[in-house]
Amino acid sequence: MMYKALHMGNFIIMVYDIKNDRMTNRYGQILPNEGLTLEEFTNHIHPSQQQEFTQKMKRLTEGRERQFVLNKLFNSATDDDPHWLSFHGHAILELDNEGHPAYVVNAIHDVTHDLEENKAERELVKKYEQLSNIPFIAMSFYDKNGFLMDLNDNMRELCSMTDENPENKRFWETVCMFDVPLFRNIYSPDNRNDLLICQHMEYPEMGINRYIELYILPLFNSDGEICNYFITALDITDDRNRDHDRHLHDKEVQAIMTDIERKKQTLAFLLEHSDRHLEQGDDGRMRIIVDNTRIEEARRQLQAVTTLADESVRLKSGFMASMTHELRTPLNAIAGFTSVLDTLGDNPERGEYVRIIRNSSDMLQRLINDIIEASSISGGTLTIKPGTIDFATAFDDICLTLQQRVQGKELKFIKENPYDTFVTTLDFERIQQVLTNFVTNAVKFTEQGYVRLGYRYEKHGMYLYCEDTGIGIPKDKQKIVFDRFVKLNEFVQGTGMGLAICKSIADSCGGDIGVISAGEDRGSTFWLWIPCENHA
Repeated sequence: MMYKALHMGNFIIMVYDIKNDRMTNRYGQILPNEGLTLEEFTNHIHPSQQQEFTQKMKRLTEGRERQFVLNKLFNSATDDDPHWLSFHGHAILELDNEGHPAYVVNAIHDVTHDLEENKAERELVKKYEQLSNIPFIAMSFYDKNGFLMDLNDNMRELCSMTDENPENKRFWETVCMFDVPLFRNIYSPDNRNDLLICQHMEYPEMGINRYIELYILPLFNSDGEICNYFITALDITDDRNRDHDRHLHDKEVQAIMTDIERKKQTLAFLLEHSDRHLEQGDDGRMRIIVDNTRIEEARRQLQAVTTLADESVRLKSGFMASMTHELRTPLNAIAGFTSVLDTLGDNPERGEYVRIIRNSSDMLQRLINDIIEASSISGGTLTIKPGTIDFATAFDDICLTLQQRVQGKELKFIKENPYDTFVTTLDFERIQQVLTNFVTNAVKFTEQGYVRLGYRYEKHGMYLYCEDTGIGIPKDKQKIVFDRFVKLNEFVQGTGMGLAICKSIADSCGGDIGVISAGEDRGSTFWLWIPCENHA
């Protein structure tokens, strides 16, 4: 029964013969058959724990203590190629018939597998927490029967599940997803395909009136049966309202163009039937005098309005044509490689296709963000929301994310964080937006070498910089890189708005922005300075 208990508990028993200085196996096979001396056994323990183990064993063998807890890392292989096992148990002293120390029994439990499983579980929980905290994306998990299991804060906000609205919370926690209007008639328990759809989320009794982009993804177990549903929702109400406003704006432009055409016809009539009056000359003869002053003034005004309208139409047409091309490229990549994934199974190329899809998704998100920010700048709605933050910690988090953009290139990402802590007040999201744009541009135009991102406190402000070993910027182009719609290389993805948005952020924060480059193939350093104070 004792052997069965030891086997079921994955225990190991080792006995140390004090008189003969020999540690041998009693149950389990960890030590060599001939055993080890105490010194040899100690050398297999992790160096950071050897001194403590030696001291405790000495007190035990001298009879000053009867037992101690044995939590140690043990190398079951060689020094050149170690394999560390995690032991947990007790070392217990046995006395001989005369009451002198004779043996030390080490009863230990190998918890290596348990610790590895706990570590894997913690990493999985961390990944889920990171996934659930993606900005702007509302997420929720439902069981196979369509009942809510978990959701993130963004989904709670989208569904108005607050402490002030307990009825809303009770509704979403108890209702089956297939019974709510959002899903009814479009998705059923028999459907095994994912679904992407735009819906009007309207619940007047809950105070909800939004337009959302809804994505439903069924999850399957190893037997191919649906075990969960993963749902994401993106609030596109502002985008829809913005599109509606743009539609009204286009109608206004059309009305202006119609008015211009009407004025052109009026001007043609005036030119043909201009103002005339009679005037007697010095010789007494009557002459017809034509006064073209008003006509010329109208011509100049019309010409100015026409030029302005033509330029506006040209810029808009060029921008929309560029955006159509820019947006189509990542969308085609996402659609194409997604369809290929279903046919690959466990093919090694699957990971590369996933990476391409992820990069294309990031590219698409950056393009959309640039368009939204450009619209905000044009409408004068760019806002700065300062908040107190430990920038040293936040900067490490930014670099952890931005470092992923360097993967797949012969580039080294260098982080320069000079402070352990740096508490200050600033708009962190705007600073993150600028640094993301700097690093994205650096990766686009740098094939090898490094991308260095850092900051320091100087002149009562934060000086941030991104240095690369890329293609550099010609001297004559450095003054225009922060202008709107400027792209120095038309063959590289982007809207031409990124640096213009960064400059707008710098101006709104009362700071400054610039670039340093010795010219082509000499690398570039983009920098931003904004005023702030060190609260430490």
